[in-house]
Amino acid sequence: GCTEAEAKRRLRDLLKQAGAPVLRMSLSPASDGERGCMEITLLRAEVNNERYHYLHWHMERATGWRTTYAEPSQRARRLKPLALLRSTLPEGCRVRRFDYEEAANRVVVQVPGLPKGLLEEVRTAFEAASGLELDIRGQLAFDFL
Repeated sequence: GCTEAEAKRRLRDLLKQAGAPVLRMSLSPASDGERGCMEITLLRAEVNNERYHYLHWHMERATGWRTTYAEPSQRARRLKPLALLRSTLPEGCRVRRFDYEEAANRVVVQVPGLPKGLLEEVRTAFEAASGLELDIRGQLAFDFL
């Protein structure tokens, strides 16, 4: 196994690579010959615990710690689409316009400077985590590569 800090770092890297929407990680240190356990809470656990189940083996091999996903909470937390969108944007990108069309189950935004190559990645991550359609409009960024 590895230290607590190292285990957390390795888990965070693996989960990020897989695109898993992690809300929180908590540790139960090793005791009496038992391995330590890392409990991971995922956004929309009722869907994502199953979706990212295959990662258990990889996470345990990488850290030497047991890993579990927290059970979905019974009360579904109120989704905050703007906060979720901000968390999926790269550093330095700001949301200029934000319209949440609840009836249409859609969010329409303007994010100046978001590189064209990241549009699909941001859209996919947001839609997977929220269940809402994301319409990104009026992009002015150009990739001259």
